[in-house]
Amino acid sequence: MTIKLLLSLLTCTLFTRTSADGQETLQGAIPPDFKCQDCILVVIDPDEHGFRKGIEKQFKKYYTGKYEIVTAKKLETDSRFQDKKIYKFRLNNEIREYTQMVPDAVRGGMKESTRYQIRFCVYDRESEKQYPCFAEGRSSAESIERTAKMLDGANK
Repeated sequence: MTIKLLLSLLTCTLFTRTSADGQETLQGAIPPDFKCQDCILVVIDPDEHGFRKGIEKQFKKYYTGKYEIVTAKKLETDSRFQDKKIYKFRLNNEIREYTQMVPDAVRGGMKESTRYQIRFCVYDRESEKQYPCFAEGRSSAESIERTAKMLDGANK
């Protein structure tokens, strides 16, 4: 059991470190026609783990384009989002859960701690094309900031 846990943690750590160190956007992760002055980016609200506040904060600070944060359900049911020329791009998110060992201040030693990491993928609603996910950082706040900055750079 202990060996399995250690192997799992090592694999998770290596995966996280490898993807977190990448400073560049994955080739082809942002659509070539993302620069659309009349478009409004639809950012899907992750609805869990408190990520919405971070998205609001980082996008307000780093993304100069137009965007709206909505739930996936609202996107499908609200008639104003049906115009796929204006609401052409949707920013989906994936939340990955992982476990890591952290110091146990109460009992001493180490204990397992569940963490969550968010990453983003652009979906072109008009052509129905999903682009690869990108911009995973060492923390969710860093992932959100990187995403907002990369999309802002692609929108200019």
